[in-house]
Amino acid sequence: MPLAQIRFERTIELRGTAVRIHESAESFAAFDRPIGWTQHATLGPPFLERGVTQFRASATKSKVFESEFGTDAYLNAAAEFEWPLAPGKDGTLKDLRVMNSATVSSAYTAHLMDRSREHAFFTAWNPAKKISFGYIWKTNRFSLARHLGREPQPDRNPVERPDSHQRHGVGASPYPESRRESVDRGRPVR
Repeated sequence: MPLAQIRFERTIELRGTAVRIHESAESFAAFDRPIGWTQHATLGPPFLERGVTQFRASATKSKVFESEFGTDAYLNAAAEFEWPLAPGKDGTLKDLRVMNSATVSSAYTAHLMDRSREHAFFTAWNPAKKISFGYIWKTNRFSLARHLGREPQPDRNPVERPDSHQRHGVGASPYPESRRESVDRGRPVR
């Protein structure tokens, strides 16, 4: 990426039923520049099913995004909690280990991975289809993960593709913010 003065390499290797992805980035800039590195996978139908698909993660402490995330947010904004039980707007705890069964909902949570583990993980499992999807990464590289659960209504869908009512994303950056907002937050979160 000559304009950004960054060399980026990615290798993808198929290992049986697993895929190993290795990436590296090297800056050639003569000055310090903040970079937000994000890995993001998005799951959708038919794998993602309301009330069926299950999620596991090596998460410990968690936080709901600081402001409303979508018109159908069902979690308390800015609430801090222990994975997997998030405080819902209705006063009950919501178990994030199972995709909620609401017809329409939206949520965004960030999770600190267990730093005592060498590797962090996230998995999604559809027991009806007997299919699993997951990520494993070195905790010292990314100690945070985000967990985006969103099921927008088709007529109120500014973010996701209009052909699907369900999406669930997982990424390795804590908040959906600009680079400036990340810098203003104070320091990298590790």
